[in-house]
Amino acid sequence: MRRRKRNVRVSSKNAMMCSAYAGNLAWAHLVASQALRKDPALGGEVYIITDDTPVMSRRDLVGILAASGGTESVPDGSISIPPWVLYAVLALIMLVSYAISPVYNLT
Repeated sequence: MRRRKRNVRVSSKNAMMCSAYAGNLAWAHLVASQALRKDPALGGEVYIITDDTPVMSRRDLVGILAASGGTESVPDGSISIPPWVLYAVLALIMLVSYAISPVYNLT
């Protein structure tokens, strides 16, 4: 019996994203460029460019894209690590490397 390799994913389960079709984004930039030529006062403003693509989690989006290619993106049994755990581990590594730097040069 073969053991399955576990995938580790660092992300928040609650993180949602809004993706958009690249052609719509390019068209929005062209329209914005034309509007800026007519009224330069529009410059410096913040605009959100989106289309009717549904808001979903990154995991769901990757799953849809992977399924369209015939593969499984995140198999069942994958491990999800919250981002704060990764930040805590990295902070600990930085602290230890700073503490031993007078004795041992890591570079």
